[in-house]
Amino acid sequence: MTTVEAGMHVHRPSSRPAIASGQIANLCDVPASIATMEMDLLVIGAGPAGLAAAEAAASAGAKVTIVDERKIAGGQYYKQPATSTAVAQLEHDAQAREGLDLIRSVSKAGVTLIDETVVWGAENGEGATVIACYRPSGAFYCRPRMIVIATGAYERPYPVPGWTRAGVMTTGAAQTLLRSYGTVPRGRILIAGNGPLNIQVANEIHRAGGTVVALVEAAAPPWSKPFEALSLLKLGGGLAIHGARQLAILQAAGTLLYWESRIASIDGPAGIHSVIVSGPKGDRKLDADTVLIGGGFASSNELARLLGCGHAVADGELAVTSADDGETTRSHIHVVGEAARFGGAHIARAQGRLAGLAVARKLGLGSTSDHEAERRLARHRSFQVALWTTFKPSIADRGGALADETIICRCEGVTAGTLKAIIAKGAADIATLKRLSRAGMGRCQSRYCGHMLAKVAGERRNAGETQ
Repeated sequence: MTTVEAGMHVHRPSSRPAIASGQIANLCDVPASIATMEMDLLVIGAGPAGLAAAEAAASAGAKVTIVDERKIAGGQYYKQPATSTAVAQLEHDAQAREGLDLIRSVSKAGVTLIDETVVWGAENGEGATVIACYRPSGAFYCRPRMIVIATGAYERPYPVPGWTRAGVMTTGAAQTLLRSYGTVPRGRILIAGNGPLNIQVANEIHRAGGTVVALVEAAAPPWSKPFEALSLLKLGGGLAIHGARQLAILQAAGTLLYWESRIASIDGPAGIHSVIVSGPKGDRKLDADTVLIGGGFASSNELARLLGCGHAVADGELAVTSADDGETTRSHIHVVGEAARFGGAHIARAQGRLAGLAVARKLGLGSTSDHEAERRLARHRSFQVALWTTFKPSIADRGGALADETIICRCEGVTAGTLKAIIAKGAADIATLKRLSRAGMGRCQSRYCGHMLAKVAGERRNAGETQ
């Protein structure tokens, strides 16, 4: 918002100018026509799920196109190096190499991969679904017979006072800088949040020469839950042992581990962060130059919702209603991997393969089932249940108890105190809260603050009803 001051010239354009007017014509050069591509299968997203689906369908004889917004295929899990520094760092990295092998298999199968492409619209028309795309060379439409949505998930921030300071970022952002560009976060690094990704990134930073001074985890230590730990060993022995080895490496390197703890606030002079960590023994202050926060993930299911695929609430999150092969309530659309429900790359790849085979069968190409992929999918789903039971936070989210100065909506600069004051005056739903505060109305359109808006509103309302 811009404050009106003396000397400004304020004017308001017509809300709906004539489409042929100069006011509209001068905004941009409109092409005479927009190209339309047709294919048997359009895969949206080139991560583990999308690549696996494309390879399976193309190998069965389908004409397959993948569109992805990144320059290099691989998605979040199979991030490929984009610089010579990153190439050197990942030379012996099994995860990156596995991704490269899959990308090469997809290319060998004859899949068309269109990179740097944003899907900005979708519509169910008569007899076909049209997907609107844009890339640097121009806009185009896709009219596929079948669609696989493999758009993955995105990180959710964990707002605390100071989380918008320079030098504070999400764990995934730091991993992208490291794995894609070979850039190690500077100075003393503190990593906080919940889940195994934080442990993995801490190890990757340590291996690249960074200094991780502390790892702050909201869950209790895994060894305090022997039954769950045994389940992890049984369902995914290699993964569980690898995780235990990563913790041992961090401890040997001098990284301090704080369990059942969360960041309460971040303060201090420019360039140095004084981090207050709350845990079972009270609050403690830790100093760091860089702070990484991993606050969990949310499925990127906006496209599936736009196309009318059924959704339901599962574990407090809106998830696509889909079968093991990703088939949704619209039979020509499959949603797979993290886009359907967060569960990790192994589930995504297995489900992607099943989706590709199912699409080939629907196209009359006679592909067979893959019972091994079905078994992998079931096993890794069970592993994920045991994993997140082990990593269930022992210290609760604060929600309505957030400090008033905490910025909730970063785009519009809306604080928790502003939201609480509006709720106290009677705002009873998220839509009203957004209109009165502008929270969630910025560039990200509430992708990053929507869950906290709901949490603050819900907890404040419940507190009022209790009182």
